[in-house]
Parts: sequence; C-alpha cells; structure tokens
Amino acid sequence: MPGTKHHIAEVSPAEDRRITRAARTDPDNPPLGEAELVAFRPAAEVMPDLVQAFRRSRRKPRKVQLTLRLDPDIIDFFRAGGRGWQTRINAALREYVERQQGRSNKT
Repeated sequence: MPGTKHHIAEVSPAEDRRITRAARTDPDNPPLGEAELVAFRPAAEVMPDLVQAFRRSRRKPRKVQLTLRLDPDIIDFFRAGGRGWQTRINAALREYVERQQGRSNKT
C-alpha cells in the first residue's frame, strides 16, 4: 500500500497451505480446540492491572512541554539529585499548588 510505513507481503494460496500445515503439526503449539476457545476470557478480566497499565501507556501525554526560566541555583539544586530532576521540580510545584489550594478552601 502506498504511503504506509509497513509492507505486508501477499502470500499465495499454496504458501498459505504450507504454512498452515506446518503450524498444525508443530508439537509445541497445537491448534486450539472448541473447548479451549470457549474457555477464553477477556484479558481485562484475567489480568486487570496489566491491561490498565497498557491502556494508561497508550493515552496522550498528560504533561505540557513549555519553556520556563528558573534561577541557576534552583536548577543546580535539582540537577544535583541526578536523573529525574524535572520530575522532582514538578513534584515540588505540585506540593506548592496543593498547599495553596488547601489554604484557599479554609477561608
């Protein structure tokens, strides 16, 4: 297909039969019978934590990229903590916002 990233090669009917025959005779991967297919359950029912983690990873990013000017000593302080310094700045700002919101709710 023009304009697509991936190209899927078309398989001739003879090649398809050969692949199917090989798959059916694979002792490590026998075909599923009706009883196995009926017993299937949704992944969200069997592994809800894994499915939720996958769904969260597929969402659009929640953070907004922007340019922010901070004093050099502030940047030095957070960078000195190593990896995750931007996350720590975000956490410090979040803590400040939550404190301020708590104050405004008390008045």
